[in-house]
Amino acid sequence: MRRRRRLASWSAVLELDCNVTSEVRMTEATTVSRSLAAEANCAGEAAFFRFRLGALSCVSLSDGYVTTPAQMAAPEIPPDELRTFLSACGESPDVIDTPISCLLVRLPEPRMTVLVDAGIGRVPGPDGHAIPTAGRLLRSFADAGIAPAEVDAVLVSHIHPDHIGGLFDDDGQPAFPNATYYVSNEELAFWSRPDLDGCLMPDFMKADVAQVAQRFIALAAHRMIRFAAGDTLPGGIETVLLPGHTPGQVGFRFRSQGQAMFYTADAAGHPFISIRHEDWRFSFDSDPALAIETRRKLVAHLLQERCFHFTPHFPWPGVGRTLDEGGERIWKPGLQLHDAHGAA
Repeated sequence: MRRRRRLASWSAVLELDCNVTSEVRMTEATTVSRSLAAEANCAGEAAFFRFRLGALSCVSLSDGYVTTPAQMAAPEIPPDELRTFLSACGESPDVIDTPISCLLVRLPEPRMTVLVDAGIGRVPGPDGHAIPTAGRLLRSFADAGIAPAEVDAVLVSHIHPDHIGGLFDDDGQPAFPNATYYVSNEELAFWSRPDLDGCLMPDFMKADVAQVAQRFIALAAHRMIRFAAGDTLPGGIETVLLPGHTPGQVGFRFRSQGQAMFYTADAAGHPFISIRHEDWRFSFDSDPALAIETRRKLVAHLLQERCFHFTPHFPWPGVGRTLDEGGERIWKPGLQLHDAHGAA
């Protein structure tokens, strides 16, 4: 329970920042309790968090969370060392509850609604069944008053189950019927003939991940728009290659009225391990050595620029900054939090 208490306390450190304004909106009469549940990522409740970046209206939408043994976050680190580190950070030394947050952005020019990644959907867990604490994205859409049909484009950072699993239902029908999918050429090339020999995840997971990826490619082919990492997408969205977790993983940089936010995808996956021990290998990286190199560059960039970033597996609502405070690297939300009502 240590980690759950720790995550619930994030609500106390959300701070006012002059560059970005934000609102948490939940259904009536449950705003505070559901906000805390979403902060803790321990109730599996649908949740959403509205904020603005310049002229861009943004919403963080919770897909819930998945629980894994802590050792999977750093499989080559001695268990006692990892347990000591996590305990010192106020985390559970045994399991990690990993949030899954998706980012929705309404662009003024061209006028379109963009969703970045789509959560895990009903992709089966190790027991062969859908994960009960995840796959909540469409519930979060409903609570936020946003119809899936409003989504014009889905930006796919990389083709892992927890980022593309929510795009299709069990029958292969699209969850976002009017959306096209933007996917990098580099990512498509890899998953067309995946090689996961260097990945540290268990073999049975490798097969499952590859199967989900190839199903997505087949189902999405007729509505897919390919791009090369480094291209600029509609609305001025910049794409940045972040290789290692997967070969073609990309981040997305949003800019508006002199403000910027970087969607880091899974170049960082844990709010303590990723920013304090960039050189610890992670089970789900397809090329662990390259992932470490990318992570080092990313963390250095975030610390130097002190920029806002949306990191989908960091604590709810996933948007904040990585800072150096007194020689200690920390991630903390940097948004004003207040109770308000209105549409995205």
